[in-house]
Amino acid sequence: MRASTTSRLQIAGLLLVAVLAFIPTLLLQMPAAHAWQWFAADVQGELHAPGGTIRDGRAMALVVDGYQLDNPRWNLDGWALLRGRIAYTIHANLGDARAGTEVDTGLLGGPVRFRNLRVDGHAGTLLARVHVTLPVAVGGNLDGFFERLSIDRDGRLRDVRGVVNWNAGTLSALGETLALGSYAISLVGEETLIRGTLTDTEAVLRLEGNLELDPASGQVVGNVLLQAREEASDTVVEALRMIGLSEPHAENRFRIEGVIDDPASFQGTWL
Repeated sequence: MRASTTSRLQIAGLLLVAVLAFIPTLLLQMPAAHAWQWFAADVQGELHAPGGTIRDGRAMALVVDGYQLDNPRWNLDGWALLRGRIAYTIHANLGDARAGTEVDTGLLGGPVRFRNLRVDGHAGTLLARVHVTLPVAVGGNLDGFFERLSIDRDGRLRDVRGVVNWNAGTLSALGETLALGSYAISLVGEETLIRGTLTDTEAVLRLEGNLELDPASGQVVGNVLLQAREEASDTVVEALRMIGLSEPHAENRFRIEGVIDDPASFQGTWL
């Protein structure tokens, strides 16, 4: 009698293990289209023409809060589930630009963490995709790499370490195009303060400075040095005079202030 009871318990235990193993497998094989309908009901966005599964899939486009990713592809890190986290490797396009990252968050919520985030593409295309409007047309290539970047569920930046390069940069307006060269800004900080360092890498303008961003308010303040090098064209030198530099080849310093979400708010004061 005891042997029979023990056998039944062993069989029940094996069935339970089998069911517990089958359910995650079934969920991971769920078609991406069904998963989006089930789990993304609270996301203000649209996933167009999804294919594949939760574990390994793709779509034609993902639009969230007006921001669009083209041809997103994702792959789930199954080992992260054992650590209580949901982690994906994601690749996508932004027009003719490319982006890729490793992203993860807790099973019960918490910040969204990005690692090895890279974005590479035409400067004008990328600025347009993030809804940045400037009074001049921006040319050249933007290449950003972030070792880490964390965002709260409410969208606030918590932690960042990375660099953005503007290569072969140009500005165009009123039929004139200024070739300015290449520049970089490195960013590092946590939720209370993000610091940025501006440098020129191969450029006709000497550009050096430090910026500070308050993630809570989006307020940016900084001090910058701007100086035309000898190889700067007459057009560039004249443009600097038009924005208030009487001596473009001197070391000109100015203070910059503005709100990160409103590019038109930025103002500079010559010191």
